[in-house]
Amino acid sequence: MKTSYLLLVLLVSAKALSQCPVYGPNLIPNPSFELTNAFCTGTDNQLYVDQSPVQNWIGTDPLSSGGSTPDITRNDATVCGSIVNAANNTCFTGTKKLGLFVYTSSSGREYIQAQLTSNLVAGRTYCFSMDVRSRYGAAGNVLLNTDGIGAHFRNSGAINIQTMNGGNQFLGPGSTINATPQVQQPAGIVITNACTTVTGTFVAAGGESRIVIGNFRNNASTTLSGAGSSAYMYVDNLTLYEVNPLPIELLSFNATCAEEKVQLVWTTESERDNDFFTIEKSCDGFSFEKVATIPGAGNSSVTQHYSLPDPQPCHGTGYYRLSQTDYNGNREVFDLVTVSCGNATEALLYPNPASTSFSLMGNLNAKDQLQLFSSNGELVRDFSNQLEGAKTMLTVDVRGISPGVYLLRLAGEGSDPIIYKLAIQQ
Repeated sequence: MKTSYLLLVLLVSAKALSQCPVYGPNLIPNPSFELTNAFCTGTDNQLYVDQSPVQNWIGTDPLSSGGSTPDITRNDATVCGSIVNAANNTCFTGTKKLGLFVYTSSSGREYIQAQLTSNLVAGRTYCFSMDVRSRYGAAGNVLLNTDGIGAHFRNSGAINIQTMNGGNQFLGPGSTINATPQVQQPAGIVITNACTTVTGTFVAAGGESRIVIGNFRNNASTTLSGAGSSAYMYVDNLTLYEVNPLPIELLSFNATCAEEKVQLVWTTESERDNDFFTIEKSCDGFSFEKVATIPGAGNSSVTQHYSLPDPQPCHGTGYYRLSQTDYNGNREVFDLVTVSCGNATEALLYPNPASTSFSLMGNLNAKDQLQLFSSNGELVRDFSNQLEGAKTMLTVDVRGISPGVYLLRLAGEGSDPIIYKLAIQQ
């Protein structure tokens, strides 16, 4: 930092941990700032846009300007970085962290920025987190605390606050970047000398390639507490992960009868590490057997179309289940599709959804089992005794059954079971 301000303090705090679920690589390069370079000699510990002692990370002011710049700090015996005393020696992951001014009474700001290891993909959800704390005075006194810190992800090049100033990007020389951070500390909750994890999720617009960290609120919108005219924060342990990405995005899965066989077709919008698909068939809705496996596309961001014929369809209603297995052996199962081929006669189920009762209308002769199952196959209610004497019409009371989607199984000796999907609502 070129502007000189008083530093340091006395405190004890517990290390805050990242709040993001881990899936795939961390998209933040050098996330704890441990990797340095030949400029890290202890002579100049500041990050400029065109020179930096930290690998991958730069500031927003050029070396030749008179602006304000962030710093690399340390808590070890090396010469690389500004040493912090015991008062500020917390919230370290390793031996280095970055420090920056996030508020001055004259609207001064410092920012750090880096290029992500890969661009963000439109429509996907990401989780970002960073560990931060405010710096206190050498005598343990409270300096100025604020809520002013956040992370902005952008799809443009590195910010040079001098050459880009004068447009809509900045409010003034060396001051607030006019951008909306995707993740920032909640308004009104100031960050003290206690280790704090600033975290949040966001959906990418697509193509975001850089991260910028600092205070994106103007002075009027920044909450303050404590004494002084400036606020300085330490930042460490950055993470950016995609949140629970699905191995595939399935657009459709359908089954149709054609020339005494069932034609199965499905379409994916995207695939991630998709090894193969498995198609299974059931003639009763409960016991499934494998029909075939079909290789997946691996990794794909374009629409993929698949088809498979089943030359031996069920007599009556057939139930087909599609699942996907990735390279790690993880499996995802999708919803069933049903298809009726041949001349099998089924009883009509209505109304569906049902609130107080449902009715079956059709040929109920020789039917002696009527059972309601949950989606995971557990028997919920047995209505079989109500079939006695029913020939063409039966009404069943479902009051007292929890709302949800169930499987209703109608069976009789000498014929394939008929399975209905029945929704019950209050």
